Amino acid sequence: MLNTSKSLAIILLLILSQLSVYKILYKQRISSWGAAEVESSIAMVGDDIAPFISSTRAITINAPIEDIWKWLMQLGADRGGFYSYYFI
Repeated sequence: MLNTSKSLAIILLLILSQLSVYKILYKQRISSWGAAEVESSIAMVGDDIAPFISSTRAITINAPIEDIWKWLMQLGADRGGFYSYYFI
């Protein structure tokens, strides 16, 4: 009985320490990959749906809008491709 409660206490301590490290060191970096400071701080469409969740990810593409738009229009399950894993 003592070993079980000791093991549970150690597991709980490990989980809490991992969550703390994530919150302090990684959460901000992960939730804004590729986005500039301005992009992360401005309000965007859909922010009011789930105000407790906040993440902005971005990439920079050095190409004309006309070239990019063709690729964006084919994204999706019923279009040119559902770019995801097979099991989804």
